[in-house]
Amino acid sequence: MKFLSGRWPAFIGRFDGFDATSVKTAPTLQRDMLVNQKLYRANILSRLWSPDLRQVSVPVQLIVGTGDRAVRPLVYEDVESITGILVRREVESGHWSPISHAETLAEFTTEFVDSLATNRSSRVTP
Repeated sequence: MKFLSGRWPAFIGRFDGFDATSVKTAPTLQRDMLVNQKLYRANILSRLWSPDLRQVSVPVQLIVGTGDRAVRPLVYEDVESITGILVRREVESGHWSPISHAETLAEFTTEFVDSLATNRSSRVTP
């Protein structure tokens, strides 16, 4: 992990095609990578072979990177079947959209939260 953590900005910049100098890493990156690798192995891999689909009753905003090579947009096709309120947004980005498109994601999130607040207040009767 030490080898990879030292080259992480260059790797994700090359993977998604953006300037690696925009990637800021925490001093805990190497430790974080080890912990997350354990979480990934314990949770993600087993769920791929036997998913445990559950209904979600809270509003969900799904932001899909249309050019994501790690989690293909096809993965999200049936999300509507397990959610009540779903707002799906697309951004022309790769896997690391929180870095490459931070402002767009912030705008989407603000709009989503504002829409929930507006809908909630319109249901409240004085």
